[in-house]
Amino acid sequence: MESDLESAVEELMQERGVVGVICTNQEGLALTVDGSASEVHAGLVSGIAQEARKLFPEIDLSPIVVLESDTW
Repeated sequence: MESDLESAVEELMQERGVVGVICTNQEGLALTVDGSASEVHAGLVSGIAQEARKLFPEIDLSPIVVLESDTW
């Protein structure tokens, strides 16, 4: 049976313009990777998310980091 996380990643990959998805835990380990995303970048993405969380410490949710580029 497919996990909720894997289902969410498949759904995201169907969105127009999405070329890759990385989901990490708080330690920076990749939970799942799809598309052109690489496990090598999981720690970096996790670090960006940790810094983003500091912007609104009163909100007890994990941030979603979206990187956009005009070159795709």
